[in-house]
Amino acid sequence: QGNKGPLPLDSGDFCDGLKNLLQTASKANQGMKVTVVAHSMGNLFFHYCVEKVFPRGFREKYIHSYTNIAGPMAGAPKALTMITSGENENIAILRPNQIRVAERSWPSSYLLLPNPMALNKTMRNKNFMEIKGFRNYTSTQYKDFFDYVSKNFPDQHFEHSRNLFNEYSGQSILGSVNALNIRTLCVWGSGLDTTNKLMWKKKEKFPDYSPYENEMVSGDGTVPEWSIKPVCERWEIEQQKSQSGRKVSYLELPSYDHVSVLHSEKTFNAIIKMSK
Repeated sequence: QGNKGPLPLDSGDFCDGLKNLLQTASKANQGMKVTVVAHSMGNLFFHYCVEKVFPRGFREKYIHSYTNIAGPMAGAPKALTMITSGENENIAILRPNQIRVAERSWPSSYLLLPNPMALNKTMRNKNFMEIKGFRNYTSTQYKDFFDYVSKNFPDQHFEHSRNLFNEYSGQSILGSVNALNIRTLCVWGSGLDTTNKLMWKKKEKFPDYSPYENEMVSGDGTVPEWSIKPVCERWEIEQQKSQSGRKVSYLELPSYDHVSVLHSEKTFNAIIKMSK
């Protein structure tokens, strides 16, 4: 699972460490291929390493299958809060506009933004930020957003945020998030209210005040269902076209939140089945 601080992808140490771990696990088990299980942002790290860093033959030699649990493959609107007003995770002693100084400096905040290259056309044109009496922003309009806040709030160092976005956003690092051509299981929670848009009732409140999160969609309370299910369905089509025979299967867990999906007996059983 990933963290919310600096990306370990920066130095290459994470991918090198993961590569060594997979090789070691295989060697310790008579050369058997490894079943990889990733949760949440860890899926973005794993996808990056396999697609962008590992030699092409590595996955064929060492990876048997891959289980994606609650991966925000196309991003999550909630991440926009960390860059605008700040997100205190409902911890009363932390003021959002204080913690946001740190959150805006975390590359992971930008990696988790809705990724237009991984979204379908409908979601790509979805307004993820609405400022009443001013304008809306879609996932294709981050440039407009950073232009506005950099010009109008120069003391908040948004120019630095723009640079972090350009370097670490999902569209910069992961692109379209294509299928890895590995036997894959996608597991996600659904049916829980999950933030789908941020809304400020007045222009004067943007971006400093906490937005209203009054538009919810099905998800696990953190990651919307549209961030993983359609991506996995696209992977299934891509892998069918490759004629590799490597299937993509699904396990939807209604009413399971972002963490409880890890503890479901159904998840354990599905992973065991994948490893055979």
